[in-house]
Amino acid sequence: SAKLELDLFGTRPVDNFLSQGRVLNQPRLRFAYFQLAKKAWKITAGQDRAILAPLDPVSLSHVAIPLGASAGNLWSWLPQVRLDGTRKFGNSSVLLQVGVLRPQFADSRLNDLPAAGTSLEGSPGLGERASHPFYQSRVALSHPMNGSNITIGAAGHYGRERIGAARTLDSWAFAVDYSVPLHRRLTWRGENFVGSNLIPFQGGVTQGVAFLQPVATAPPTQLNRSGAGGGWTELIIKETQDNKNVFYLG
Repeated sequence: SAKLELDLFGTRPVDNFLSQGRVLNQPRLRFAYFQLAKKAWKITAGQDRAILAPLDPVSLSHVAIPLGASAGNLWSWLPQVRLDGTRKFGNSSVLLQVGVLRPQFADSRLNDLPAAGTSLEGSPGLGERASHPFYQSRVALSHPMNGSNITIGAAGHYGRERIGAARTLDSWAFAVDYSVPLHRRLTWRGENFVGSNLIPFQGGVTQGVAFLQPVATAPPTQLNRSGAGGGWTELIIKETQDNKNVFYLG
């Protein structure tokens, strides 16, 4: 199988007048991947959601980017190769996901943005210079409950960026996600995370690194990763039996 999804909320190329991400009016590739599945195994190759923290809150304010981006909701769409395996134990099932993803940081504080007239997606940055992909994995347990499934997952992430000729900085995260049907018409879901240098997923209020630079024209003398922690939670209330009227509280 395959999936292709686009919209018209892409960022304009950097033009020295408007900063990256201010004008969203270009074609944008959201998802584009192939999947090959056989029995309990599935391989995904292409651009998809990151394995880390796969849920997003739901809201009418979600237009170009997911709600809570840079404010407690980790998210990213990245090229990747991923292996999914599912194992059933009676009525329960366990999902294991492992994959490698494009190591894209795009940290404006380190000038890790494309030159004027070029796009973010086409320019290799500090993550690509490290010559290591992002490594991510997730395990999730599902079990029937109140006419649906309760699912609880835990995921990990590790990456690296190269700054200058020899300096490298790590990026790591641990996240949990949950979707709990408290009642056939009431679901509680959300995510929580901790980590460091999480600007690839808009964690840490889009601040991945802090640095000391006594002289503006000289390289920084000290670089420190910014630790981050956060999350989000919401209730989904199905107000009518036909499920056409739903109220979200988060």
